[in-house]
Amino acid sequence: MIVGGAAGILCRWMERATVDVDVAVSDPRLAVLWPMIEAVADELDLPPRWLNDGAKAFAGVLPPDYGTRLVPVGTFGRLVVQAIGRSDFIVMKLFAMRAEDVDDLRTLRPTPAEIAFARAQLPRIAAFDPARAHLMELYLAQGDGGEA
Repeated sequence: MIVGGAAGILCRWMERATVDVDVAVSDPRLAVLWPMIEAVADELDLPPRWLNDGAKAFAGVLPPDYGTRLVPVGTFGRLVVQAIGRSDFIVMKLFAMRAEDVDDLRTLRPTPAEIAFARAQLPRIAAFDPARAHLMELYLAQGDGGEA
């Protein structure tokens, strides 16, 4: 399951460049696949960590039922690629809140239903990261995803 900018691009929710593909869930684990990932990087002149699992540190941000909203990206031989669902993608962007995430949120223009979904996640997120949940709440209070 991919998340981050690559997921947004492959799902056609936004258009921008990205230098990597963030993987939150992989079977087998990416560590098992490193020799193949490195070979692809060498062959295509990609950065060594073009495919990485750094985003799995943010997996706790996702609601327990995120798997019901996965978006199929494609099947490539035995490789099945899915992306995080759009509502969950928006929650992760709100949680990360880097400058590029704020830009992505403006591009995404979350719907009222997506904003409501994100707001509904705040109590759960506040339980493990109250400061981040508060920042998310402040951003959402600006209007529809910060558009106002």
